[in-house]
Amino acid sequence: MNFNSKTEVFRDLKNKTLFGTFNTVLRYLESSNKIEFNKDGSIVWIFADSHQIKKLLKESKPFTKV
Repeated sequence: MNFNSKTEVFRDLKNKTLFGTFNTVLRYLESSNKIEFNKDGSIVWIFADSHQIKKLLKESKPFTKV
């Protein structure tokens, strides 16, 4: 999931949230390695549930050299 900027995410929130609170949440998500800020200011969700990862690894095909 990608967002081009903090402002874009903030505008998409359905509930009215204070921008300071929003920034605190983003700092928490970044410090817990759930999101990452790209150099251009965009935000990327990088956290995946461990159950989801295990399922994807189980279903994935092994790499074969061509």
